[in-house]
Amino acid sequence: MNSSQRWLLGDWTVDPGSNRLLGAEEERLLEPRLMAVLQLLIAAGEGTVSQQALLDGVWPGVVVSEASVYQAVAQLRKALGDTERPYRYIGSVSGKGYRLLQPASADTRAAQAALPPQAPGGATPPRALRAWHGLAALAALALLAATVLIAWQAWRPPQAGDAGLLADTPAARAYQEGRWLWSRRDPAQLAAAEQKFRQALQLDPGLTPAYVGLCDVFHFQHLYGDWPLQRTLAHCEPLLREALRRQPELPEALASFGLLKLSQQDLDAAGSFLDRALAAAPKNANAQMWRGEVDRERGDMEAALRRLKQAAELDPLSGLIKRNLAHALAANGEAAASRRQLEEALLLESAYASRPLDEIELLPLTATRARAFLQWAQRFPDRLQGPQGIEARLSLAHVRLALGQPKEARETLQGLGPEEQKHAYVQLMQAMLLRAEGAHEKAAELLERRANSRPANTSLLYPLLHQWVEMGRKDDAQTLVRQKLLTLADVVSAAPSPHRVRDLLLAVRLMPPTERLRHATLVHRWIQAGAVDAGAELSLLQLIGARQEADSRLRALLAEDRLPSPAEDYFLIEQSPLWSPLPADLLAQLTRVRRSAEP
Repeated sequence: MNSSQRWLLGDWTVDPGSNRLLGAEEERLLEPRLMAVLQLLIAAGEGTVSQQALLDGVWPGVVVSEASVYQAVAQLRKALGDTERPYRYIGSVSGKGYRLLQPASADTRAAQAALPPQAPGGATPPRALRAWHGLAALAALALLAATVLIAWQAWRPPQAGDAGLLADTPAARAYQEGRWLWSRRDPAQLAAAEQKFRQALQLDPGLTPAYVGLCDVFHFQHLYGDWPLQRTLAHCEPLLREALRRQPELPEALASFGLLKLSQQDLDAAGSFLDRALAAAPKNANAQMWRGEVDRERGDMEAALRRLKQAAELDPLSGLIKRNLAHALAANGEAAASRRQLEEALLLESAYASRPLDEIELLPLTATRARAFLQWAQRFPDRLQGPQGIEARLSLAHVRLALGQPKEARETLQGLGPEEQKHAYVQLMQAMLLRAEGAHEKAAELLERRANSRPANTSLLYPLLHQWVEMGRKDDAQTLVRQKLLTLADVVSAAPSPHRVRDLLLAVRLMPPTERLRHATLVHRWIQAGAVDAGAELSLLQLIGARQEADSRLRALLAEDRLPSPAEDYFLIEQSPLWSPLPADLLAQLTRVRRSAEP
């Protein structure tokens, strides 16, 4: 395609010669590879461009994955303002690739309008030459910094102090370079960003956004480096107070101060600051995410998911937002959707400090993940302390129990305060430990108190019902199911769905043995549809009498590094009545996999 030919695409003029999108009131600079992707889509007209064609055309001779295409298309959509479904500019064709959703036409207007300013005699001024062709490293850095600044300004309304920020001054350039370095999310780059923000403030102490930028660096040093949270908070608070003293309604300062208060578990103050930030800048994706986290901490999952999904639409390339959305989906019982979000997040950001924790909490348990998490817990012991560390401590207890170490799991939970003892997952973990220790009555009492303390949350009933069944209290379980949950007829007639698997497992468990056999075909249909995860599949196969198939499936999972998780069936597998006794060869294989998980 002729790189000097401009194209009209919807509200934009595409100028390949300068890697720009030109709108009626703004222009956006694209990375060269993004423009190359867009040119291939334009050249295809109404046709579809396969992922392989994009890889071959944009990354020739470079070994990259299809994730690179996904990220490039997501970045293009964002640049085009096409982040909300249904998309207007770029569509995906399942299993085939991507295509334009509206035709692009050649722009026949004067081509000169797209060129950078010319110096007398037709020569390009040295500064413009560096900016357009990247002949100087500093200018290239400034160009990339400007790209970050354009994305930042997409949600940020004009502020009273913006004259200094947008002026062509050494302080403003240092700030822009700092923002670009900050966006790299690498500890070394973050250290360089810190120096740039400090330089900007030395040159211009009145450049208020630089105070917030410096705090953002410290926040990322916690997320992507080894800074303890308390160190981050101690460094951030004075910077944010100074920023708000100078500009009380600066949206990014209000949002960051809201995050600080959220980290301190002051939910009322966090919500207030974040609401003010969003009132001034509704498109601030991070503020929407943090406000959703406030809702989640308050137990309002509907509001939390709504805000987190909105944040993901505003910034579809943020791995951080997708990770937070994944956790919210998991807390809402949407395991499959949660895993998809985390997998997308890992495509966008594969390296960050708490990745082993996220994988343990949201992905199937493997010996490799268990080992990485145990190493992480040894490296970051501060992240298991205090109210903020409760989730990590619970995950550590879960891993220890899955490794057949109930004593070590219980030691992990020692020292919890009264409020932490009320945590729903703390109570579930303690019940699983009681059951592993043979104290079934105490486990049932704890699970019943847990369910009764939150009567609106029916998901808390499932562990209790399974416990009752194993204790011979089927009639009590049947009565509670009829009152609170789906009937057997509802489950049997439902289409296979990951959301209904726990109902199917409970329904089959409550059936008489002869009736279970009659529903073997139903169980296999759900398994073949891919609606059933590995743990539930093993239990369902045992319940319908397919013992040999269950044994074979467990051998295959262990060979793939998978570890049976007590969270999947509320039992250590060697103690489960469904597997009693666990065949000697399977127990030996399980022991080997468990040992391989130790650091």
